[in-house]
Amino acid sequence: MILRGNGFCPGHITGFFSIHDSGKDLLRIGSRGAGVNISLGALCLAAVEPPGDTTEPMELKVNIKGGGSFESNEKLYRDVLTALLPDSGMGWKVSLR
Repeated sequence: MILRGNGFCPGHITGFFSIHDSGKDLLRIGSRGAGVNISLGALCLAAVEPPGDTTEPMELKVNIKGGGSFESNEKLYRDVLTALLPDSGMGWKVSLR
């Protein structure tokens, strides 16, 4: 069984932006800014297939629009998937586009 999901993040045009990182109170540091959201944005489609064998490493494929497919060993993707999937992602097949 292949599980599928998707997410959309709208685009944003920043009018102004400032960083505030000198304080010690975490509730008072970060950034401030304003701008407008636009309907264009980024869409991510994900498909995951549960493992048949949890001794195999996770298989991860990423397809970037305009960039084609490539086998990905990117640490960010692997770290997130390892945290989210059962058995640290062992044996799972994951496709992102």
